[in-house]
Order: sequence, then C-alpha cells, then structure tokens
Amino acid sequence: MVSKVLEAGRRARQDRDKDIRRETITAAALRLFETVPFARLTMAEVAAEAGIAKGTVYLYYPTKEALFLELLDAQFEDWFAALHDELRQPSPADANDSADAAFVDWLIASLEARPLFLRLIALLHTVLEHNIAFDAALRFKRMLARHVIEAGSALAARLKLLDAAAGARLLLWLHALSIGLQHMAAPAPMVQRAMAHDPGLTLFDITLGPELRSVLTPLLAGLPRHTQEITG
Repeated sequence: MVSKVLEAGRRARQDRDKDIRRETITAAALRLFETVPFARLTMAEVAAEAGIAKGTVYLYYPTKEALFLELLDAQFEDWFAALHDELRQPSPADANDSADAAFVDWLIASLEARPLFLRLIALLHTVLEHNIAFDAALRFKRMLARHVIEAGSALAARLKLLDAAAGARLLLWLHALSIGLQHMAAPAPMVQRAMAHDPGLTLFDITLGPELRSVLTPLLAGLPRHTQEITG
C-alpha cells in the first residue's frame, strides 16, 4: 500500500513537472512571437528563451507548427470564454439591428484587443495545420467544433437566428472574414513599402475593424430571423 502511494505521488510530481515545462516553452514562444515573425522564429530560439535544451523542446513539441497550434488553442479558449460571457449578458434591445450592432462592436473590440490571436489565426489553415500529427489535428478540431456548436447556439438566441446551426455557420463566416481581412490589413514589409511609394495603391490600405464592420453589417441584416426568442 505504501509503495502504491509513493508511486502515485511520484507520477503526480512528474505530471506537474511536465505541465510546468510545457508552460515554460509556450510562454517563451509567445514572448518571441510578439516581435519575431513565425517564418523567422526557430525552435532553437524558443529553447534559448525558455532556458532549456532544444532537444527537450522537441520532446514536448515535435514541430514548430505543433507548438504554435497549442498557443492558438489557448488563444481560442480565451476568446470563446469572452464570447460566452458576452452572450450571457442581457440583450441590449429587442430590435435585431441594435443587437446586431452591439455584437459587431463587441467582436471588433475583442479582436483588436488580441493582436497575437489575429496573427495566429492568419497562420492557421495555411501553416499551423500542416506538419502536425494526427492526434494533434484531431484534438484541435474537436476543440473548435465544441466551441462553435456551443457558442453558435447562444449567438443564434441572441440574434434570433432560425436555429443553432445558423449561429454556428455565422461563427465560421466570421472566422473566415477575420482571417482574410487580417491578411490584407497586415501586408508584408515590402508590400507596405510599395503601397507607400505609389498613391494609386491606397485601395489596398485597409484597417481590420472598419472593414469588418462594413462587411458584417449588411451580412447580419440579410440573415433570416425568428420573430420570437428561440432557445439553443
């Protein structure tokens, strides 16, 4: 009995040590990502920032994409938690257009307050979902599916959409719009230089928030609605 208790305690300490090591690695990667583009950032730099050997980093994250996908996982968890908090608040008004405007305001503010989240989702489909293991891909997509379904139901109730599936589909559209507009709003340095050089290229100079509002306002206005409150 004593040996089993000791073994359980040893495993618990080992698990805590692993969790601490993972947190150390992800915190180091996030600090570096604040100033270094993903393409230039290396696992050796992450290891140096974390104060551990590069080989140890690879024990926890076999690829750079796997590491940054976990960073994005945490960012998504934070954003969805904020969304759920927002949707639990009383509806600002009975009129659909007022509820729509309040949601658009919240959405833009939530994204502008999370610049690293925006940079990471811009990498998701073209970079981070490549060069990862099957179990990592499955775990990440299941996490997203769970949140989209749960939040989609609450969003449908807030905006009086036809059903929970319509709320989930709206979240997918918002995801795609945010990624596309973020790519355009944050062009590569050489493209920024070209745009500054030629006044005729100012049409490409966009800001995420205003552009997102100009797209979402008519999009939301055109969605089919219930005339009465619905439940998720």
